[in-house]
Amino acid sequence: MKYYKPLQVVSPKKYLKVIKIICDYGEKSYSIAELDWDGKICYGIRWNIARNEWNDEEKRNENKKCIGMPSSRGYPVWFILPDNFNKFIESSIVDNCK
Repeated sequence: MKYYKPLQVVSPKKYLKVIKIICDYGEKSYSIAELDWDGKICYGIRWNIARNEWNDEEKRNENKKCIGMPSSRGYPVWFILPDNFNKFIESSIVDNCK
């Protein structure tokens, strides 16, 4: 299935800049990125393909691109993790995102 690669997820453009993709586990999983959110470093996570998209025949046939989860108004977006999660994400990256 076709999905938005993590570097293509840039909404809302006014506040977000992708700094580095930490991991992209493909169509059946999730991605994590280091982001600049309104001038502050943070982490974002998202499912590359939303569960309900697996049942969409046009998406399974690759006639339409999967948006993933979360999304807003038809655009793929990152779920921005709260600052107090940063230390857990950073230690998890070392252990799990290789």
